[in-house]
Amino acid sequence: MRRYRWVIVLLIALPLLVASSLAGLYFFATRPDPVGRTLVYEFVETADAQAAEQTAAIVNRRFVVPPFSKPLALARVEGPRVLVDVYGNDPTRWERAKRLTGSLGTLELHVVANRLDHAQLIAFAEAHDFVELRDGEFPVARWVPVTESAQAGLVDDLQLAARKTTAGEWESLVAISPFNITGALFANVRPAFDRQQRPCLEFTMNATGTKLLAGMTTVNSPDPATGLQRRLAFVFDGKIVTAPAIASTIDERGEIIGDFSQGYVDDLVGILNAGSLPAAIRLVEERAP
Repeated sequence: MRRYRWVIVLLIALPLLVASSLAGLYFFATRPDPVGRTLVYEFVETADAQAAEQTAAIVNRRFVVPPFSKPLALARVEGPRVLVDVYGNDPTRWERAKRLTGSLGTLELHVVANRLDHAQLIAFAEAHDFVELRDGEFPVARWVPVTESAQAGLVDDLQLAARKTTAGEWESLVAISPFNITGALFANVRPAFDRQQRPCLEFTMNATGTKLLAGMTTVNSPDPATGLQRRLAFVFDGKIVTAPAIASTIDERGEIIGDFSQGYVDDLVGILNAGSLPAAIRLVEERAP
């Protein structure tokens, strides 16, 4: 009888010991390192206290890390400024915190102007110097900078319009979409791999975004007469990061494919899921502890 009592005690105590050990491991694995750098940000234009609090909250959502990982940083408000305490003395962590914090986080989807659908628009753009063309209050077209990784097949395609600025930066002409699809219409973005096993992003649209994206990609599906495949530009923080061909209608779910590194995908996922900042900020100071 005494033996059975010990068995019962062990059966009760063993799970508690395991749970206690796991809790201890989790505590040590996720305990923040000492602050190695404090990044000080100011708003580009005057903003109120509410904007500062919103900015800190959004930036902290961008800092969310996988389970059993050490926290990256913590954003806080100090007067009109936003301060980011980055844990650890690894400069790569400091740089990642800068990327996640400083990004405005805006995303827009537009069709790249082509000479079949937008011949007159391209002719006007090539004959006149402008950044954005408007019809009254409404934007019609815009020259958008192209990131280096997105230039292949975009700036050298003669069916599209591209120009090089005096600063040596490539720009592509996009037709401003009346569908007005922005990052606010994305319900969720997550890291994935495309068919070639390259890092990419998978996304799910909300109900409104699903309808708008389906309409936009249906209207701009491949032309059956000429075989032209129109390009969908993903404009992140004012730059085209990728412009894949529209092969068919896209509605609720899709992929953002391009020449992306895994680190870039992870950063983009964190930024887009957290949302865009209420106003632009800039780094003005770095403090060592």
